[in-house]
Amino acid sequence: MREISNILAVVDPTAETQPAMHRAAWLAQHTGAELELLICYYSAYLSDDLLFESPSLSKARGEVIADEEQQLEELAEPFRKQGIVVRTTALWDHPLYKGVVREIIKSSADIVFKDTHHHSAVSRALLSNTDWSLIRTCPIPLWLVKPKDVGTEPVFVAAIDPMHDHDNPVELDDEILQTSRMLGRKVGGVVHAFHSVSELTYEELAAFANRVDAAVVVMGTVGRNRWKRLFTGSTAERTLEYLPCDLLIVKPDCFHTPVHLTNPEAA
Repeated sequence: MREISNILAVVDPTAETQPAMHRAAWLAQHTGAELELLICYYSAYLSDDLLFESPSLSKARGEVIADEEQQLEELAEPFRKQGIVVRTTALWDHPLYKGVVREIIKSSADIVFKDTHHHSAVSRALLSNTDWSLIRTCPIPLWLVKPKDVGTEPVFVAAIDPMHDHDNPVELDDEILQTSRMLGRKVGGVVHAFHSVSELTYEELAAFANRVDAAVVVMGTVGRNRWKRLFTGSTAERTLEYLPCDLLIVKPDCFHTPVHLTNPEAA
């Protein structure tokens, strides 16, 4: 992973707390990086799917985006007082994960932060689709944040596959380790490497993360069918849901996102 100079935090305008935003600001303080706060908004009621495009419809969308921009400015002010350079971006795009990826490409962000939460078995399938979609398509490291303090000496667990049992590129393990070490060095943390040859890899990973009181588990994905099943299968789903800490997903340099820069769906 290259040095971090531009951090993107996805803000949920409907949430009372913003763990991802605060985690991103924490990393910005430790790295000196600039921070961008992003709201990606869409409403079917203001789209031309239900109504013909008109000046009044365009004006209504503009007013909504202006309100979101004002909310971001209010959130940014305390961080600016701490000396962090903060930019704010509110945009109209749909679906959310594609809007986030498009902004990543436009802003040349180095890492992106997004909240993730515990859900029931039913609501999880409905509400975590954005997380799964970003895991598959995000072209930069994706830090999924849970509402837990990382502590003053955060523990990073680098989940590697040195025998390449899961057919991942050789350079992916190096990327996972280098990313973990770089972040650990920047924030004064500790790094552990984890590898299992067992079929119960993800259960063992969750147990290990609990044992060392991990702040972040760093994993890799290449977007191939086998890895897609690995991440979206029932075992991985349970592990990610009940992992006691944040999850950082990295991809090899050869990865190219399938998300297009323009999006007619958001009209």
